[in-house]
Amino acid sequence: MSQDDNARRSARANPSNGDCALGHAAPRGKRKKSTDVDIMVPPTTKKGRRVQSASPTQLQVHIVEDHDEALGPLLRGLGSKRIPFHGNILVHFDAHPDLLLPLEMPASDAFRKEALREQVSIASWILPLAYAGHLSAVVWFKAKWADQIPDGSHIIHVGRRHDTATLSTDSQLPYFVDELLSVPREALQDAKKVHLIVMTVPDDEQETFTANTTESIMAAIRDATGGLLLDVCLDFFGARNPFRAEVSSALFEELNMLFSCHSATSPPFRRLLDSSPSARADFLKDVAQILTKSPHVVMGCQSNSPCGCPVDSGVVQASLTRLRGHLKSLQAQAPEGTVVNPKRLLDIGTTTDLPHVECSECDRAGLMRNMRRWIDKVTQCKKPILVTIARSAYDGYTPSGIVDALQADVVRHVRAACGPIDLVIADTVE
Repeated sequence: MSQDDNARRSARANPSNGDCALGHAAPRGKRKKSTDVDIMVPPTTKKGRRVQSASPTQLQVHIVEDHDEALGPLLRGLGSKRIPFHGNILVHFDAHPDLLLPLEMPASDAFRKEALREQVSIASWILPLAYAGHLSAVVWFKAKWADQIPDGSHIIHVGRRHDTATLSTDSQLPYFVDELLSVPREALQDAKKVHLIVMTVPDDEQETFTANTTESIMAAIRDATGGLLLDVCLDFFGARNPFRAEVSSALFEELNMLFSCHSATSPPFRRLLDSSPSARADFLKDVAQILTKSPHVVMGCQSNSPCGCPVDSGVVQASLTRLRGHLKSLQAQAPEGTVVNPKRLLDIGTTTDLPHVECSECDRAGLMRNMRRWIDKVTQCKKPILVTIARSAYDGYTPSGIVDALQADVVRHVRAACGPIDLVIADTVE
């Protein structure tokens, strides 16, 4: 499991203030307090509570809390044959791509419903479906402040690695490279082709959509041999990075500097990756060793290091020295009997690039209008066969004060575009 995947899974809606959040072991399961038992609970297998009686032919709209819970109704739809087994297209409004892969999951578990549910996360629930053959295309609609993947049309392959029997992709996009998920095409077996289209949704009525990407989206929807799956995460309208609240601003910026210069988005580091593909993995290993094992380890920034370092070695060493100082300070301030967990810094460091914005009411209204325009356009081309809406408030990504209003607006737009709906609210939604 990747560092970023681990960290995203442990986000809390109620993050502690300041550095004291590091005074506990890093939790692995989503929606757990920092003192909770480290155990992952699979999404509920219940069908939730229906808001009203419904006809079997009505469009099901499922409201879930954590985004990976959308996998439940989707898998049930496949099992009941309401959703075609192959060739579906997912239209996905979200502040995050959610296109990672569970790093340690055997590829064969993509075909095992319960095993799949237990191993995916809010960041990695989509592409295993592509490997299983259920999805042939994904359209990610994002706000302008979400920059994890550039706009445009991308062809990627998801397959089983020869060496580990786990899932990876041949995409060289930094989003996948930084998560250690990118391998050469020839290293994959049983690879499935996925058409990924990324489109920025403006928050201003005066802004226009890119014509070429618009046509690519409509063509992909028309050409899909299966059904249309519509998915909305409410953090699309303004996402927070809940990890920021776990550390001080100074410590967060320190982590951001260190990890961003060792990312595939950094041109010098990208050039290093071309000659040394393991450089990112080596960097994460080095930092983990420095923070958790030996304060005397010197990071591989020397010319004879297999990892090398494309930035000034003195700058990196100074940053690591300051991080060790932060750790000592945290431990000195921690309550008696509490042990500071330095590995949490590694988890937080891999999430410093997550979107964190405070959208104005005007911006949210603009995004809602333009999302509605796209839902109208998409549904005129092909009616969805399933709609999922993730609140993402409990884990801290969607501001809790606006989530109910956003949910009501999205449901209203879906009903206006698609007609009568069967609204099902998951038991995990409070």
